[in-house]
Amino acid sequence: MISKHKDKIIILDEIGPMQLKSAKFKHAILDLVRTRNCTLFATINIEDDPTLNEIRHSINTEILEISKRNRDELLSTLKEELLASIKLYDILDQKTKKGDN
Repeated sequence: MISKHKDKIIILDEIGPMQLKSAKFKHAILDLVRTRNCTLFATINIEDDPTLNEIRHSINTEILEISKRNRDELLSTLKEELLASIKLYDILDQKTKKGDN
């Protein structure tokens, strides 16, 4: 199981039909989506599924659709989002360390 005690960035190549057959996987993913100390980058299947629907409708979720038209510019957007997450966790880590002193 993934620890909830540390801010983290997780990148998943796919959350699709095969992965959704595992109850442990679904539970772990939903735990990540429901927590505020995690940034999750993932590709998800377009099918209608309760787990995928919860991910889609989470207040913490931003959906970016990939198409042939936008796939090149989407790389830049994802890079910006990833760098922003890294910077945010660095700031939070520094504040936590200052608070420990």
